[in-house]
Amino acid sequence: MKKELLFSAALALVGATESFAGNAKAETLNGRSIYVYAPANLEKNKPLLISCHGMNQDAAYQSNQARWEDIADTARFVVVYPNGINKGWDLGGDKDINLMKDIIDEMSKRYQIDLSRVYLSGFSMGGMFTYYAMGKIADKIAAFAPVSGYMMGGPGKAQRPVPIIHHHGTSDDVVTYNNVMTHINAYKNQFNCPANPSETQTFPANSKSEMWGPCDGGVSVKLVTLGGKGHWHSNDEAVVHTSKSIWNFIKNYTLEGSVDAVEPEPQKPFKGTAIAIPGKVEAEDFDIPGVGRNPDGTTNQSFKVGTTENKGNSDYRKDTPVSIYKKATGNVIGYNSEGNWYEYTVDVNADGEYTVYAAVAAAGSTSSFQLSMDGKEISEKVAVPAAATGEDNYDDYNKVSFDVKLSKGQHILRLTVTGAWFDIDYMAFMIKGEEVEAECPDGDCSEGSDEIAINSRLALSLSKSKTYSIYNLSGAFLGKIHATSFEEIQEKTFALTKKSGVYLVKSAGFAKKIQVNH
Repeated sequence: MKKELLFSAALALVGATESFAGNAKAETLNGRSIYVYAPANLEKNKPLLISCHGMNQDAAYQSNQARWEDIADTARFVVVYPNGINKGWDLGGDKDINLMKDIIDEMSKRYQIDLSRVYLSGFSMGGMFTYYAMGKIADKIAAFAPVSGYMMGGPGKAQRPVPIIHHHGTSDDVVTYNNVMTHINAYKNQFNCPANPSETQTFPANSKSEMWGPCDGGVSVKLVTLGGKGHWHSNDEAVVHTSKSIWNFIKNYTLEGSVDAVEPEPQKPFKGTAIAIPGKVEAEDFDIPGVGRNPDGTTNQSFKVGTTENKGNSDYRKDTPVSIYKKATGNVIGYNSEGNWYEYTVDVNADGEYTVYAAVAAAGSTSSFQLSMDGKEISEKVAVPAAATGEDNYDDYNKVSFDVKLSKGQHILRLTVTGAWFDIDYMAFMIKGEEVEAECPDGDCSEGSDEIAINSRLALSLSKSKTYSIYNLSGAFLGKIHATSFEEIQEKTFALTKKSGVYLVKSAGFAKKIQVNH
């Protein structure tokens, strides 16, 4: 207890707040005070850096010493300085962990940040919180950069191997340098890093940097020792400028790994060729992921899910963490949480308006999704209807429809989950105003079959005589006809059935509803 009181008292001495010198703007987010800075005309898919102040300090003080705005202007990223409650950080609960999540969500909505490049740094008690967050939100933070701070109770356990860069002065009399290696060694061991540094660089005044890696997951652990420096950010260009040093390290990492670990390789269509539109996009046939990051900052990932575990019961694509379930109609994607997305390489036949029919199932009434193409939204949020019966019914599929405008050529289609939880089977794209082609699953073309239940009919374009099987809407086989035109199909169907009505025409793997009048 005496040691903790002395520590708190020492921190209080360094907590005087100076006037706010940066360009960040003060605002309130869910009742919490934060300062936000974004360069003018910031492009989409840029990183976010969160910088946490020390005990008895605040966001203004942190901005004055870290000076992230200057780096952000050139490197193009968003900076947020949050204020801790009572000028401190929650190192045992989730109050401030939830604040970090709220900041990430808000910056994503506001600036469309790259969620795979969110970085967390903190000074003193903020550095302690940075270490604490490794065990809580490592799934949201690509790299961690504590400065002059570590957990006083000893190292924790990270959720995953994470990149770490730690700066510390050897003359720090508040959070002493003596225990730094205890933490560095603990995380090196957790991540199976090499025993000896893979890189060592010396600076003036007995300063140096040491880096251990590559460790599990391709990460590295780096310690920058600042000879003779005390309890502060070093802005000494002759030795080490702390924030610049941090940025030069963390910018190399995303949630998918090291940016420079491999040459970029684009995602690929799952079945080798782009999915034709008009046509059907099976949800489970999302692209095969590529690797690396492209010059424009985009990744080559083809999906994002909130879990590393495939919770589905299908054997289809078990090598991915996407939860695929086996249903009566085939494979579907389930366990969809908000923020999940899936991408598909598609080939649009012609410019124009298309109607999308999506087969979806939800137990509640808050589920929704949205479509984009090549990074641009092509639909509003589409609500997924709740199952008619049952509190946990994901077998009651509804067919929702909406219109989109598409341009000819090959594109990347993305489905984004905007409201959990629902399952999705497929999306059928048809030229607006034309009827919908539908396949007969397993030869079942009855009224209740999945593919026919979306009011599917299609105007036929025939060039030669074909044989067609005719069924009523209960699935009863009525006979076969030969025809070379849509009109001939109608005439011969009436001749076969002797009555007007709607009939099912089946041939060569597809089924079509036609109206027959006399």
